Amino acid sequence: MIRTHARTASVSLVLLIGAAAGVTAYTRVSAAPTGIALVNADTGPTGARVLESVQQTGGYDWHILPAEAAVAGDYAAVITLPADLTDAMTTLAGHSPRRARLTVEIHDDAENATVEGAITTVSRQIGAAGITTALEATAHARTHISSAQFTAQLLGTGLDATVVGTEQFAAGTEQLLDLVEVAETGVAQLSSAIDSLTSMLDDVAEQAGQLATALDTTEITLSDARQAADATTTGLDRILPVLHALPGADAAPIADIIAKLQAVRDVSGQVATQLDDPAGQFGTGTDPDAGLGTTLHDLAGRLTSISDQLDQGSALAGDIPGRADEGVAQLLDAAELLESGIGRLQHMVSLLGTQTAEASAASAPAGPAHQAALAQALVDPVEVVRE
Repeated sequence: MIRTHARTASVSLVLLIGAAAGVTAYTRVSAAPTGIALVNADTGPTGARVLESVQQTGGYDWHILPAEAAVAGDYAAVITLPADLTDAMTTLAGHSPRRARLTVEIHDDAENATVEGAITTVSRQIGAAGITTALEATAHARTHISSAQFTAQLLGTGLDATVVGTEQFAAGTEQLLDLVEVAETGVAQLSSAIDSLTSMLDDVAEQAGQLATALDTTEITLSDARQAADATTTGLDRILPVLHALPGADAAPIADIIAKLQAVRDVSGQVATQLDDPAGQFGTGTDPDAGLGTTLHDLAGRLTSISDQLDQGSALAGDIPGRADEGVAQLLDAAELLESGIGRLQHMVSLLGTQTAEASAASAPAGPAHQAALAQALVDPVEVVRE
């Protein structure tokens, strides 16, 4: 009888201990948080885009919080998007793609499946955002390159037309010089020639004005052109010594490449030197920060002013010799100034064409090594640091 009571007491004690353990385990498990806190420390737009996508995905108890409110003890995990997330995603469109670092603070009692699932969800959304960012960056770059190439073509076409007009203007000036010598015996002939030259000058001024209007849309200034020439010169000054030091630099094809690059460097150096003194090249009062269109408008205005002076000279036939000498001198100066200015513009157009070609080549499809690095960055876009 005593043995039976003892056995019953032992069983009861075991059941009591088991129940207590179960209650304790239940209490511990039920006390473990299940919410996932998301903190956006990104300084760019990618972080907000990722959080919006994560919320739309659902699947977990997401909480978007500022850093100071995301207490690790209140959530299963606190996932922090890094400050350089947008910068890291932008590198996917370049030649050195890199992964972002995702920081995760995990609660000691959190379920591992919940935490890992949340991390996977956030990582996938970051990968999707990276693809979007890379595509947008590539499309944006190609749009700007295409625009610059079109601008270069437009400038080239306009300059070709202006060169023709300048040649006609120069030819007319030479004819005027011959007529001035016989002005005393051919006033009527000289007046007719002045009228013809004035008409021709008006045509040149109109063409210059049309080109200036086209240049107004480019927002390119004399200062921009000088800086671009300086940058080209500096870059080639660094590259050429390296090429000269290569084995076989005196033989083809390296020697040919060096010669061509040296020619480009000489031209860019000349352009930079000439644009250091815009007043000397384009006339006093020229603002280096003024647009090319503004400068050409000024030249066209000067030609129009000269044309007006020639009209006055034609009307004052009695004083033609003196006025003709003055007008011819101004025409010669204007022709020289216009020819010099057009030459500078041609150099600028050539430089713009070279730069857009280089930019287009730089945006060409990458090689196998870069493609492999990009694929790896997209498949595994973040480095998870668990704390």
